[in-house]
Formats: sequence, structure tokens, C-alpha cells
Amino acid sequence: MSTKTPIFFLCQVVAARKGVPTACLVEYVVNGGTLRLTLLDDWSTLTLMLSGVQCPSMGRGGPDAAPEPYAREAKHLAECTVLHRRMTLLVEGEDKFAHVFGR
Repeated sequence: MSTKTPIFFLCQVVAARKGVPTACLVEYVVNGGTLRLTLLDDWSTLTLMLSGVQCPSMGRGGPDAAPEPYAREAKHLAECTVLHRRMTLLVEGEDKFAHVFGR
């Protein structure tokens, strides 16, 4: 069983919530610009990439890959700022790889 969110779900989220403020809770910080959210109206989960934020990678290419410079600092700042906090999500769209963008 795959743990990835189905593409059709992401398309529904973007279509239904684009431009509409939605209450959510930040469950996990992937890196400085990517958050794992729980939407409070239907308790679904969503991985969101923050619009306009470009952060160093925490490491690609397996568990032994080293993070880029300042990646740990960017993740730590995001954790200190938003982790386990209630926020208002504003979905702005998605890209061709089905990444959801918002603020």
C-alpha cells in the first residue's frame, strides 16, 4: 500500500480550496519551505510547499546524503516558527509534479 497522497485528491484540494482561507495544523516540517499539514475541516493531510520560499535541501540521494549548507538552520527556524501551530492556509495552485503551493 502506498503512503503517497493520490493525485486526484490533490487536484480536488487545489480546485476546492484555491483562494479560500482554510484552518490547518502544522504536523511536520520537512525542510525550511515544505510543511505537512492537517486540514481541520475534514482532517485530511496535505504536504504544502510555501510560495516564494526557496530553501536548501536536507539531503537527496539516500540516507547518507549530506544536507546543503544552512539546510538545518532553515528547518530549525521553520520548526520554531510554525510546528504544532494552528494556521490559516491559502492554496495558490500546483505545479506539473502535483506539488501544492500556498501561503
